[in-house]
Amino acid sequence: MAGKIEMIGGDTMPASNPADGGGPLGEEEQTFQQITSTEAEMYIDALEPLRLEQYSSPKWFRQHEYLEKLNLQSHFNIIHRGDEFVYEALCDLDKIPIVIHELLAAELWKHKVFPLVRKDMTDHSSIRAYNALYHECTIAALLEAVLFHKSACEAGDDTLMELVDYCARKLTWLVQRPKREDK
Repeated sequence: MAGKIEMIGGDTMPASNPADGGGPLGEEEQTFQQITSTEAEMYIDALEPLRLEQYSSPKWFRQHEYLEKLNLQSHFNIIHRGDEFVYEALCDLDKIPIVIHELLAAELWKHKVFPLVRKDMTDHSSIRAYNALYHECTIAALLEAVLFHKSACEAGDDTLMELVDYCARKLTWLVQRPKREDK
């Protein structure tokens, strides 16, 4: 029997099953825990620009967790055409520039710090490194959902130019990336 994913109002949907070629859920149940608009505001209010030295610190992990929850909730609200309180709170609390700062800091960590520590990683620290690398994806996905709205773009102010540069670097990387050989 496949697992179920609990949704709004207690509705459930079948989870992916490895036997079906789906995800790793199998018999287990996985639940998406929604956050309320009040919780989202608290998480957003707690966001602050962190220095690279703070990467993988407890403070950084807490902020990563907040961004992860905000990203999931934002996408959930979009898919279910719910109230987009994450986007509204990011605009109202003027935190979009901080989210963009965190995206750029994650990119910088990946290119400058990760190559230096990669050789010295143990199994335990590789999980922390993975989280630091995944952090960039989480923030990019959150910004993708939020910046769909004109008011969110306006709230980004001058940091949007930095975001445009970031996108240009990513596009350049995609174009210049060597093609894989088919086996």
